Amino acid sequence: MTITRRLLLTLSITLFGLLLVGGYGLWQLNQAQSRLQYVEANTFPSLPAMTDAEYDLSRMRLYSLSALFSATQAFRNAAATVIA
Repeated sequence: MTITRRLLLTLSITLFGLLLVGGYGLWQLNQAQSRLQYVEANTFPSLPAMTDAEYDLSRMRLYSLSALFSATQAFRNAAATVIA
């Protein structure tokens, strides 16, 4: 085998390896894009709903505490209507 054929074989194997690694990288990039689209479609829309629920819960706790420690019955009734 001449040196030219050896160099050609080496460069061919190297080029094939680079193409293989590049193809695998593109496939992985496509998979990552699919996972990101899933998160954008299913997870991110529920975050505002969770924030609203947390806000409502903290507001209910505040009014419950205010009603519990209020001095007048009128304020207790007002807090009870806000809670309900």
